[in-house]
Amino acid sequence: MKLRHIITIALVLFFAACDRAADNHHTTDVTTNVTTRVTVVEIPHYYTEDPNPITTETSPEPQFFPDYVVNLDIEPYVNTVNGAMRVYFKNTSAHVLDRVLFSLPFNAFAHDLPHSPPMDIQRATINLNPADFSVEGPLLTIYLEEDLAPGQQSTIGIIFEAYIPHAGHRTGSNDYALWFGSFLPTLVVLDDQGWHHHSHYPVGHPFFSAVANYQVTITTPDNFSVVTPGSDIRLARDFAFAVLSDAYNYRRITTDNGMDIAVYYHSEQSAATDIDALLATARAAFDYYTARVGALPYQSFNIIETELFRRDSIKFPGITFVDSRIINTGDVHRLITRDIGHQWFYDVVGHNPITQPWLAHGLVGFLQMGFANPNDISIHAHMMHASLLENMAYLDHPQLSRGLSYQHTWQDFHRVHHQRGTLLFYALWQKMGPNAFDEFVRSYYQHHAFSIATADGLIDLAEEIHGAPLRGFFALWINSSTLPPLPYSP
Repeated sequence: MKLRHIITIALVLFFAACDRAADNHHTTDVTTNVTTRVTVVEIPHYYTEDPNPITTETSPEPQFFPDYVVNLDIEPYVNTVNGAMRVYFKNTSAHVLDRVLFSLPFNAFAHDLPHSPPMDIQRATINLNPADFSVEGPLLTIYLEEDLAPGQQSTIGIIFEAYIPHAGHRTGSNDYALWFGSFLPTLVVLDDQGWHHHSHYPVGHPFFSAVANYQVTITTPDNFSVVTPGSDIRLARDFAFAVLSDAYNYRRITTDNGMDIAVYYHSEQSAATDIDALLATARAAFDYYTARVGALPYQSFNIIETELFRRDSIKFPGITFVDSRIINTGDVHRLITRDIGHQWFYDVVGHNPITQPWLAHGLVGFLQMGFANPNDISIHAHMMHASLLENMAYLDHPQLSRGLSYQHTWQDFHRVHHQRGTLLFYALWQKMGPNAFDEFVRSYYQHHAFSIATADGLIDLAEEIHGAPLRGFFALWINSSTLPPLPYSP
């Protein structure tokens, strides 16, 4: 039974029909590159509190994670998606809720794409009963018939349609593939301060999300392959995937720690790419971050050639999209090691990428410096410092305390939140000493796994391990309009 034939009926019947359809179709492991009719991706979901998969004596208390059950019918020949999802939601805040907010990230950048209408939200339900809703750009508001008190749960249903244009972006397509990043509707982050909905910004990663569990069923024509993060990811901040034609090739390796790494590349555009060298870099990067930070609770990572809006790559949990213009260049190795680092600090350890992007970009930048230049860290840090110092006059808002709303170009974002953030962690490494700093990084990862880290939490932990105050150090690096000097010259 095709999903699109069921879209207009009640959600309860829709999902029942989809369950029956899945039983009648061949299903395959999504990490294999084979054509498929129905691909089922199940990230085990939990309807009650789930213990943190990364456990230490100081791990946070068990917490509730939302569950997304998603059915997608994708027609690559006409670039359409018919979708339905149910979300098992719990009010984890201290507030009584009269509405539930979802981010529609595709709508945030759809206006930048040619001939791209926004995602069409056709229906919403609360506990299988029709619900009123409104859509304002990238924000979907679903109104509750009854208030939801703290600790209460609800099942939310959404039926939607989307058209994926021929364009290079987080979600886009060309003649050979469709790729979906920052596509699915996701709950706006909720805590005791309320809903954290932010405007869309043209630079950085302007989507703030909490971890969730996913069970996704994707229906495609027989001659297309579906590549996803894999069936082993328990918790993730987004669910990205790609639908590839048979024009794609792939190569894969498995690390000694059991990480399955695959590169999917276009047979015409990437014939000269040294894929084996790229896989070797990825393997070395996973080994490096695992040894320095800790084990990653996932077992697959896919590198997929796509077309993006700039010569770069975009990371998602378990997947990175690489622009076809740079996949044949040496720069792709730097980008892949960066994106692999973000599997630890962006996906597992979350942060607010709109207000405090340096938390992940700076830390990963410094750790990546140790991977690329293990014997010359100080030399490269001082070279970066000298370069940034020359460009400080061109920055209107050089403080790390100024988030995406102050950064108007990618160059400004890179100089402030990547370069200055990297130098902050280099200076902290020098101040704490290598051993204490590495203990801090491992503890930071364990303390904040699957939660939202903040600058205050990071500073508190650094002070605890350092055994001395660090507030003044961080205040200088975060808030000063001038660039602090580095501890010493190499």
